[in-house]
Amino acid sequence: MELDTGNGGSLAIANHIAPLLGLKADQKDETPVSFMLSGGIFVSGNARTRDLIMDGNIGNQFLKRWNLTLDLVNGRVWLAPAT
Repeated sequence: MELDTGNGGSLAIANHIAPLLGLKADQKDETPVSFMLSGGIFVSGNARTRDLIMDGNIGNQFLKRWNLTLDLVNGRVWLAPAT
């Protein structure tokens, strides 16, 4: 999944993984979805499916629930639940 801080709308999920999340390919209407990323990172929100090269795009719906810290020099990222 790509993390896009400029994406304020729905989660964008690729058609090729849509069935894994209980979604249909090329779904134009927003549909509630929730799933876990590795490390126990919970993602939920409204999603649409599209023909994408990557698995999906997570944006502001996700970042409202998580604090993100980037260590650009060392290529590390930390997530912690927002309080």
